[in-house]
Amino acid sequence: MANELKEQIDKFYQSNEKLENRMKELAKTFLYGGYINVRDQYHIYIRTVEFYYHEEGGEITDPIMYHRNNNAIAGEIPYFKQLSFNAHETGVDITFENEKKEIRASVLIRDYEVFDATAKKLLVWRDGKFQHYVSGQKYNTQSMYLKKILTGFASEGVPDIKWEDTHFKKEEIAEDFIKPIMRRGVYERHDDENYKPHKEEKDTRLWGFRREKDIELK
Repeated sequence: MANELKEQIDKFYQSNEKLENRMKELAKTFLYGGYINVRDQYHIYIRTVEFYYHEEGGEITDPIMYHRNNNAIAGEIPYFKQLSFNAHETGVDITFENEKKEIRASVLIRDYEVFDATAKKLLVWRDGKFQHYVSGQKYNTQSMYLKKILTGFASEGVPDIKWEDTHFKKEEIAEDFIKPIMRRGVYERHDDENYKPHKEEKDTRLWGFRREKDIELK
C-alpha cells in the first residue's frame, strides 16, 4: 500500500529541484494518485492541499507549522513517521517529515470529497454533520470537520486508516490539471521562531495546489 506515494516522498528529498517544483510533483500524487481509506467504509479524495515545510535551524522556515520545536510543546518534539495523520486546530495533515535532514513537512487537506463506499454515495458537510449528497457542491471545504471521520486510529496491528494508491500515469497529468495557489489565511511574518502574522501582507509563496479535474470516485 502507498508505494507510489512513498516513492514520490523519497524523490522529494533526493531532488535538487526548486522547492516549489518538488511540491508540485508530490501534489500530483496526493491529488490524483490515491485516497485515504477509512476502514474500507469512507474513501477521502483530496482536492486541494497546502504544504507546510519548516527546516529546524535551516534557511527555509514556516513558523505557522504546528508540529515543530519551539511551538506548542516545551522541549524537543519527536518527528512523525511518514504518512502519519496529524489532527490539529485547523484540520488534518498528512505528514512526510525527515528526521535525518531535520525537516518538518506535511500537507494540510484543505478541500476534499468523501465517498461512502458502503452506500456508494458522496458525503457532504451540511447542517452540522456529514450527510449523503443530494444537490449543490459535491466537495467539502471545512477541513476541521474531517476529524469526525478520521477517528479510531488502531493502537496495534494493521492500521485501519491508511493511504491507498490508485493506478495513474503522471505523464497524463497535464499542466492545467493542477493549479498552484497561495495558502488560505497565511500571512507574512517577521520572526522565524514564532508566527506573528502581519495581516496586511499575505504570504505569497505558492505552496497550495488544487486539482482542476474531476476523478472517478469509488
